[in-house]
Parts: sequence; structure tokens; C-alpha cells
Amino acid sequence: MLRIRNRCGWLYLLGGLASMPCAAEPQIWVYEGLITQADPSLSPDLQSRWVLSGSFRFDPLQLEEDFSSEDFRTGRLSGGISQGELTVDLYHSVHFEAIQEGSMAGFDYEVNDRDNGGRDLLGWFLPMEGQLKESGWSSRWLQVWLADPDGRMLRVAPPRIPPAGFDWKAGWFRLTFVNLSGEVAYVEGRMEVFSPESSLAREEDSWSVALGNLGRKLQERDQTILSLREELARARNRMDSLRQMVDLLMEERSHLEDESARLQKEVEALDPGTREALAEVHAEKALLEEELAVLKERNVALVESLSGSSLEQRQLLERLNALEAAAEQQALDQEAAPAPSITEVPITDREGNQIGIITYQHEPEITESLVFFPPKQVSGESPPENRAPRNISLSRRFGPRKFR
Repeated sequence: MLRIRNRCGWLYLLGGLASMPCAAEPQIWVYEGLITQADPSLSPDLQSRWVLSGSFRFDPLQLEEDFSSEDFRTGRLSGGISQGELTVDLYHSVHFEAIQEGSMAGFDYEVNDRDNGGRDLLGWFLPMEGQLKESGWSSRWLQVWLADPDGRMLRVAPPRIPPAGFDWKAGWFRLTFVNLSGEVAYVEGRMEVFSPESSLAREEDSWSVALGNLGRKLQERDQTILSLREELARARNRMDSLRQMVDLLMEERSHLEDESARLQKEVEALDPGTREALAEVHAEKALLEEELAVLKERNVALVESLSGSSLEQRQLLERLNALEAAAEQQALDQEAAPAPSITEVPITDREGNQIGIITYQHEPEITESLVFFPPKQVSGESPPENRAPRNISLSRRFGPRKFR
């Protein structure tokens, strides 16, 4: 303790290392943060968007240096932190609380971290123990990190404790839980306040930030309430529509039941003969329905057969038209052919007397023409001959009997 006190006074006398004096009197430090991530195993006892807050008594004169690096840029100071307590609440309704157990508390420091652009870092650790309701989880440690990316939070190593606290730019925390099985769970979030209680009255900006955060939370809550109300109104409208539909269905069902009862009474009021006639009508109706079904099937079969017959008829008509066209063409060819020529040759006896005449009839040559018929041929038929037979008529005048 004397070493820390003398070091602080010596640095203050030098004057060039820092501009603020060391805090000598014990102070109450307070902190507050917002949970942004909670282990699912801790739900629903701890959830995100809940607030972590607490305080501790800090006496800088009781700090002791545990170790430091060779360049004096990193090290650890422990002690001087006591009476720590924390709570986790939602809208000021406490869901978890813990208190400091043990004296192993302090912070690690890192001045002008060259690997991170000259960042300054403080890592506070407090042993906080508390039972999380009946879940079997209990807290062990609270860790808080304060950082300044520009390297202006810590001027010397080990760092001095300003009366108004450190001018940090970013802060986050982690609350560690352990259960009976030795499993570990974490609750993490961003730190929004970490300073002496006496400096909060002069930090109007911190209150403005807190009020702004509260205003945003209230706006989000109001928006959530509005959306829930709209959803509730739509659900009520759907329920009213379903209720009206159910009422209509019940009314229609009641009407049908009344109509069925009325018809049943009318049937019962009929005499036996009428009931028998009605039964016969129903039976005949059933038979007629069966016959109608059979006729429908036959009708479908007839329609299919008629379709096949129509196709065959069209094919036969096409073949007949082709045959007629061929016959007409053949008749035209015969009409256009020249008439046959007749040649007469006289017949004489040995004495030179004409005893008869031989007549030759010359048929004109008929040019053969190809007639194309449809592909379908009648089996057993042979095509007719295209060339007409040559007819030669022979006329003879007979003489006396002795020349026969």
C-alpha cells in the first residue's frame, strides 16, 4: 500500500506524465449495462434486454501490484474493491442479485497496445456469487472491460485512478454462471455506466444518454403494444366472422332437422297402400337408374363404333372417287382415239376372176396410261388389261360349190 501511495505522489510531482491527481479517499463506484446475449440454458430466468446494475467500494490506496510486463505496458492491480453487489432487473423488477464473496478483485491494464492501434484497456474482475432462483445456476465472476481506441484513457503504467473515473469510450461486461454439474454459461452485454457515484451528478451527458436510451425503449414498447393491439383487433374480427358463420350453420342445421321431422311425419301419416306404392316407385326409380346407366354405357360404345364406321366410310368414298375419276379419264381417252381404218383386198381365181374380197380393219394404237388406285386393294382381284384386243373382220364372197 505504501508503494502505491508513494508512486502516485511521485508521479503527481513529476507533472509531465499526467494532469489529474490520484484519488486518495475511498469512493462508491456504480455501474450499469444492458444484456444483449444470454445463454439459452439460463432462460427464462435471465434474458436479453434486461438491465444489469450494481456498485462496489473502491479504495485506491489498498491496490497492490501483482505483476507487470518488462515494458510496463501491461500488468495487474488487485485489492481495494469490497462490498460489491449487483442486480438484474426488468423495469426495476429484480430477477437476480449477487454480492461480492472473497477479496480477489482488481483489474488488468494494457497501455498503448500497439497491435490494436495504441488502444488502452482496463479489465475489471469481481467475484460475485448469487443463486439464480431454483434453476441450479449460480454466478461466479463479473468481468468488465473499458477501452479507449485512441489511447487517451491511460497515460502511465500502472494507471492512476482519477477522482472522476476513467474516460473510456467503449465498455462491455460478462457475468459467468456455473451449475452443479460444472457446466458454464455466460451473460454478456454492453456497459453504459462505470464511474464513481459522485461524478454522476456532474455528468449530464451520461444522464442524457440514459434518458435517450429510456426514450427509445419506451418507443419500442409503445410500437410493440400498438402492433399487438392491431393483431388483437384482427383476431377479434376473425373470431366474430367465425362466430357468425357458426350461427348460420347452426340455424341451417336446425331448419333441416325441422324439415326432416316434418317429412317423416308426413310419411308416417300416409296409409299403408300409399306407402307401398311409394316404395314401389322408389324401387322402380332404382331400376330405371340402373337401366339408364347401362344405356349410357351402350351409348358410349355405339358412339365409338359410329366413329369407326365414319372413318371407314370416308376411306371408301375416297377410293370410289378415285375409281370414278380413273373411269372418266379412260372414257375421255377412248373418245379422243382415231377411228379404225378398213382395207379391202380382192380374191381372184386362177383365171383372174374376182371371187371375193378380204376386208382388214386396223384398230388405232391405244397408248397405255397408268391409273393409280388407293392403297387398299380388294383381295383376289386382278387389274384389267389395258390393251384392247385387236379385231380383224374377214368377209368373203363364196363362188361356185366346187371352189369351197
